[in-house]
Amino acid sequence: MEIDIKRGYEILPNNNVTFGIRVTNNTDLVISDVQVILDYNESLFKLQEYRILKLANIPPGTALTAKFTLKPTGRIHNEKIEASIIYRDPKWEKHIVDMRPKKVQQSNTHLTRISEIDQSNNKENDAKKDRTVAGKKKQNSQDEDIAKMYDAYLKEIESKQRETEEKREDSIIPYSRNPHPSDKKLTILRSTAPPRKKEEPNLKGQKKSKTKVLKQMLFIMVLFIVAGSLMQIPIIRENIGGKYGIVGTNSNETELIVTNFLNAVNESQFSIAFSMYQGEGVLVPASIQMLFSNEGIKPNSIKQIDIVSKEIEDDTAVIAVNCTVSSFNILGKETDISVIPVYFQLHDIEQGWTVTAISFIHPYDIESSKKAEVIQQ
Repeated sequence: MEIDIKRGYEILPNNNVTFGIRVTNNTDLVISDVQVILDYNESLFKLQEYRILKLANIPPGTALTAKFTLKPTGRIHNEKIEASIIYRDPKWEKHIVDMRPKKVQQSNTHLTRISEIDQSNNKENDAKKDRTVAGKKKQNSQDEDIAKMYDAYLKEIESKQRETEEKREDSIIPYSRNPHPSDKKLTILRSTAPPRKKEEPNLKGQKKSKTKVLKQMLFIMVLFIVAGSLMQIPIIRENIGGKYGIVGTNSNETELIVTNFLNAVNESQFSIAFSMYQGEGVLVPASIQMLFSNEGIKPNSIKQIDIVSKEIEDDTAVIAVNCTVSSFNILGKETDISVIPVYFQLHDIEQGWTVTAISFIHPYDIESSKKAEVIQQ
């Protein structure tokens, strides 16, 4: 097999279940975009984190572990937990491997139970257990206090987000397209002069006037045709757009797409960000959330977006962005500020410019990006 999957679980002192899935790359090459999707009975378990965990790239002969924390909502007896592992080989072909189901059962004495995933560390773990049994009760109470503080912090963040959205809705001022007419009455002045005599129509003057109007209309049409032809030339269109700030230029439009994408991620609007993405490797909106969260970019953490470089050729663009990101502790206090580079690849498809690939490691090359195949959803 190209990958080896081992799975196991541990019942924690607070009765929660830590389920681990270890993926080992048995090939001689790197496998990419490794994602683990957990499948469990939602009526018996409550997942405390995310259902999809992204392990990124796994080098040859290396193993990475995805850990999930499940909180039982009732008595657990031989309940099966399944999972699917999705990855891409060096040829960028997608593979989906189903994990062999694992039964989870709670013992009467709530003893810790570990299966295949931790067998290689049994000896070392036995020595550690003897040293930590005495401090478990005290640690459990501390863990409960920290968990309560964390839940209260999450509720506070959700409340602030709702207040911000309500303020935005309230700040919208309705605009009436049909203003009320003035109540003022108009005074109509009537002329006392005698009526003019009817003049005979001047047929020659009317013909000249019609000819003049036709010539003017023809001249205006020619001007429009010439102006439209000139605007189709890329150099002239970009110069005019840069001089007068026209948003429709390729340069401004690609920057706007990237900025709106990052703002949607920062505001937890992952469905909007997912609608702006047409590349491979992202299956659901939650995948975008995990992709940025694994790199330290979480909702409400982006403070500033700086476009470092951009290159556009025909229907392909590559843009490098520096995101100034804040880190927060469990109490919600800002602890650190860092700059995280994000590299975008965009293509101009039938619906317009869209993001087709994202990287946090290396910038994209315009020539290679032009050859990339875009699969529209």
